[in-house]
Amino acid sequence: MADDNTEEEELQLEAQEAGVAFRAEMWLTDALLGYWMYVLGALVIGLASIFFYSLYRDHKLDQQGSFAEEVSRVESRLDGDIAQLAYLEASGQTLDQAKLMETAQALEAIPAYGAGHCEALLKAAEIYRLAGRTDDQRRVLEAVEAEGIEPFVYLASSSLANLDLEAGANDAAIQRLSDLVARHDGFLGEQSAIDLGLVYEQLGRNEDARSVYLKFEERWKTSPRLEQVKKRLDALGAG
Repeated sequence: MADDNTEEEELQLEAQEAGVAFRAEMWLTDALLGYWMYVLGALVIGLASIFFYSLYRDHKLDQQGSFAEEVSRVESRLDGDIAQLAYLEASGQTLDQAKLMETAQALEAIPAYGAGHCEALLKAAEIYRLAGRTDDQRRVLEAVEAEGIEPFVYLASSSLANLDLEAGANDAAIQRLSDLVARHDGFLGEQSAIDLGLVYEQLGRNEDARSVYLKFEERWKTSPRLEQVKKRLDALGAG
């Protein structure tokens, strides 16, 4: 247990980037999926929570007000917000499947374009996850990928990689994460690289993990996550 706590401390994001929902989801996914699954699962839901509201406040769509009101109206059908429902599920409580499905389908049906559409779909995908509807979750996430709008493509791709890992499709997950590393700079690229390295570690592919971390050091020399990567390299030992 002490080792698990140490790993969580090493892998958590900076305090200014991680909100309450993000830290809560880190705990939840760790309990449900184990170490390497929690890294990806927590990243997706946590970042979704951050991006949904920070980006959405800033974008200037003409129908912003009415769209936000409609999303809020649809979500009010649930017995709590999505984060609360995740806690309930983790504690073993049974969720109302009919309400989950009704809400997810209603979110999909909201007329919206661009970022607003992606936001609604990502929320629907998370509700499908809570309902245990993996096929619907994957379908909706793939629709977000097809929109081609960042950072929603990143969020969808990361979540799809998580689903691939759950299904044992390790090569597909690795390819998705590798594509994210190649596509993004800054925070998203750095976190994708860390996730990729951790997946390699959990698959026992230590040389591949080491290669990812070394490339991270070369590419992001001033990253605030550099110390975190060095610790992973130290844990792997000499090549």
